[in-house]
Amino acid sequence: MAISDATAPRPRRTSEHVIAPQSRNYIRKGDRLIWTDPRSGTEIKVTAAAGESDGLVVVKQNGTLLPCPVDQVRRIKRAAAAGRK
Repeated sequence: MAISDATAPRPRRTSEHVIAPQSRNYIRKGDRLIWTDPRSGTEIKVTAAAGESDGLVVVKQNGTLLPCPVDQVRRIKRAAAAGRK
């Protein structure tokens, strides 16, 4: 194995296919997310406190840091910026 292979970020697996870390779906620090509680099904707005790693992302909710599986969160879609005149 080459050195560049050992230091390269590993892709994460989803149930359908493998997504490369450079894709648009990769969660980064500061991303606004919606976390779905698996027990109650409630949706809570949180912020990513760290980037995605090994299928987990650390989220921040009301000052508390929580590890969360990536399949329980989704990004909040931001509105497109208005055109300038």
